[in-house]
Amino acid sequence: MKFINVALLLIVSNVSNLLAQTPSATLNTFITKIDDTYQFEEKDNNFFFVMTNSHIEAHKTDASFNVVSTIAEDFDAKRKLLVGHTTDTNLNPTLYWLERNGKELTSISYDFNTKSKPIINNLVLNLKDENIVTSFGADDIFYVITSLKNTNSLRIIEYNSQLEQLSESQIDLDRNKFYDNEDNLTTLHQAFQGLESTKGPLNILKIREELPSAIPIASAKRKIYIRNKAVYITLDNSDRRTVLLFIDLKSKQANSTVFNQNTENKDYLSIKSNSFLIEDKIAQICYTKDFINININYLSGDLIQKFRIDKTQDISFLNGEIYQAVDNNLSRAKTITKTSQFLNRSYRSSMNGLSLFPSDNGYTVCYGGATILNKNQPVYGQHGLIGALVGTAIEMAITSIAGDNLNAYGDTQTILAYSELDKELKHNPTATVATNKVDEIRNYIADNKIKTSYSMIFRRGEHYYLGLQRKKSTALELIQF
Repeated sequence: MKFINVALLLIVSNVSNLLAQTPSATLNTFITKIDDTYQFEEKDNNFFFVMTNSHIEAHKTDASFNVVSTIAEDFDAKRKLLVGHTTDTNLNPTLYWLERNGKELTSISYDFNTKSKPIINNLVLNLKDENIVTSFGADDIFYVITSLKNTNSLRIIEYNSQLEQLSESQIDLDRNKFYDNEDNLTTLHQAFQGLESTKGPLNILKIREELPSAIPIASAKRKIYIRNKAVYITLDNSDRRTVLLFIDLKSKQANSTVFNQNTENKDYLSIKSNSFLIEDKIAQICYTKDFINININYLSGDLIQKFRIDKTQDISFLNGEIYQAVDNNLSRAKTITKTSQFLNRSYRSSMNGLSLFPSDNGYTVCYGGATILNKNQPVYGQHGLIGALVGTAIEMAITSIAGDNLNAYGDTQTILAYSELDKELKHNPTATVATNKVDEIRNYIADNKIKTSYSMIFRRGEHYYLGLQRKKSTALELIQF
């Protein structure tokens, strides 16, 4: 094992560091300690909601992040989670908050034209024999999708910004197959729930597809991908197969597809597996101590490519090195050269998975594992969220602003490998691994020893932005990468 600086993958160049130290824009607030932010773009208008547990500052900016209008309002969010937004025809937004126990929904509607006091509506959700699967806004409609207990049925409820119910539909999937963590047939509700028992929202992690997902995020065994009015849910409870559930909110129909893992008939207790969705494709990975198999299929079920790692051979489709890092600064990673070490350490990790993200010439695949060092941090283990505080687990699962974040590798020991694929998903052996901007930003903070009281990340077009509040400052700086 040798120590290196991972120049190609994980370090921002000196020039980039110098440029990035100058904020692209600054949002001046009256908040000395930001608890959270929510950001989205709508037709060249940017909206930033800067929050504490008791106060929200809503900022509307132009395309250059110059503030056009600001509305401030006190709001008690201690027991609430921000789960999404909608916008009306005048581009005025409504934010939606869900009680952590899933029993009440709140909407806050803003009018940046009149700057009037925000309109707040509350709705008690009558969910007796069902749990919330997910909730989010699309266009001008807010959706709540629930799973009926002990059944294969879903319920879709639509609301407007005043929380008036627009419609309700039930979808029955009795002809579809779902599996538990022991590869036995079970109900859809039990497949959603996994080994956990909760009276509130189900723990299904939302993936932010605009950002590259870190392995601790991609390792979740139940993930949801929201693409406007199309919802995809991957269920990897069983290590022998992935169930992909598709929900069409326009037609109010749903179906599922089963993708079998390439386990090579290994004993069930000796394998670990996961999957990841990208565009119209699903990638699956099966780990053992002796081999790793990666299959990439179209969502229709047709196989596109498959790759295999054998412990006795070099990784034929590896680009760069195998990296091992501790904590959130990946720029000071170590490298290992033996495939057998990579297989053994990946298999022994408590969080296993793979993620794919587009690059200029095709796709980058990241695979490996991570092990938690802080036992109080959420762990996405073999069977979903384990070892997590209940509040944190629910928050990571249902909020629309969760997913990959700047501290995803914090308090973890991680082993990672990268492969570059062309647009046909064939291995490109001469390609340099595409720089992961999220990792660049993580390392920028660590390498420059920036002391922040709050930080966040978002993407607009081809650019990534770090939002940070330095200690003893009320400003939210936006730095472009």
